[in-house]
Amino acid sequence: MSEEKKQKKSNPFTIMKDDSTDGHGGYGVGSISLENISPVIIDPNEDRAFVDMGAMHARSEVERRVKFLPHKEEVPNGKLYWIVWVTVERGENGPYYYGVAGSEIRVDRSIKRAYK
Repeated sequence: MSEEKKQKKSNPFTIMKDDSTDGHGGYGVGSISLENISPVIIDPNEDRAFVDMGAMHARSEVERRVKFLPHKEEVPNGKLYWIVWVTVERGENGPYYYGVAGSEIRVDRSIKRAYK
């Protein structure tokens, strides 16, 4: 494999468990620590919310056994869910919410298709 192809295949986004931005400037600088992130799945149809660690690898209860499509219109009868990523950090006064991000998911189990 040529050097150019190797460079194109390398992943510029690295995920590591521990904080790698401790000033060494080597491998992993600019990566995200997943240690304090929790994925929360919200099902507004059932009025329930739950933590599903499977979502860390796109294997949550609602993400399994469906093929994700790039356009919402391709899943017109999809059931609405929300996936919310919650990050907690620890400060001098104890733990606190550091960040939250969310995204809708539409899942149509009858056709095994979804949009995220």
